[in-house]
Amino acid sequence: MSSLRGLAYERWSGAGNTFFVVEAGELPAAWRPAALARHVCAGGRGRSVDGLIVLDGTRAALWNPDGSKPAFCGNGARCVAARLMQRRRLERVRLRFGRVPLEAWREGREIALRVPRPCRLRLRHPARLAAALGEAAPRLIDAAWIRAGVPHLCLLFASREGRGGLGPGQRSRLRSLGARLRGDPAFGPQGTNVTFLWKGASDRAAVTMRTFERGVEDLTGACGSGALAAGQLLLGRRKTGIARLRVTSGATLSVRRSGSEWDLCGPARRIGRGSHRQPPSGSHRHAARTPRAGG
Repeated sequence: MSSLRGLAYERWSGAGNTFFVVEAGELPAAWRPAALARHVCAGGRGRSVDGLIVLDGTRAALWNPDGSKPAFCGNGARCVAARLMQRRRLERVRLRFGRVPLEAWREGREIALRVPRPCRLRLRHPARLAAALGEAAPRLIDAAWIRAGVPHLCLLFASREGRGGLGPGQRSRLRSLGARLRGDPAFGPQGTNVTFLWKGASDRAAVTMRTFERGVEDLTGACGSGALAAGQLLLGRRKTGIARLRVTSGATLSVRRSGSEWDLCGPARRIGRGSHRQPPSGSHRHAARTPRAGG
């Protein structure tokens, strides 16, 4: 078994989504990325890490903390784009994240990403959704199941919580409800991400967003695919072509629609670098485990 001692990594943040980024050529052949993701994203490190990105030239892939491999990650892709532009001294770059070809460019201090159009899926069993929401159900304005590379159940609530309402500050309650909806049979064997939204005072005001991500199995600091799915829901309700989402970290992600083109824009920056020590003995035995779909 190859040692991981000295494996160089960079730590990146995309609006609060945090990732370890490693070069494919430096990853020991004996170790699968799924096993490494479980190790580097493990708790007890005093740092929140949402996934491992393995970069091979302009191609990148993400593994979640549970070892699952999502089809897409908007903020992860923006981090990869920022890294490529930084290293190659470019203002625009083409890349492939998973199977998705993308184009990215700088907009001031932010990174914009052109993405495939999010699409609505059939939302089944709305009565079961209302039952899960309980007292918060009357505050629900709209709900949609949307694929933005990966599926998201988007729930839009009134801005004022009211009695029995569900607010963005109720982390434990959001986590519990997110976990319950994430695995509901109505969303198939792979489940869904769950994105909670709270309407702003006007169409121009930022919408508050919280996302429970499958594969992470918790609320995360931000979610790019969740922002895209939320944008599809919000822009279908208004005439303006831009939606602003304020995420848990306090950062703002913007989703823009112009004809058939959709863009995701927000901050992305490197926040650290270092090298990994050898993982705990025996962690390689989990590499062959087949994880459920994430992201």
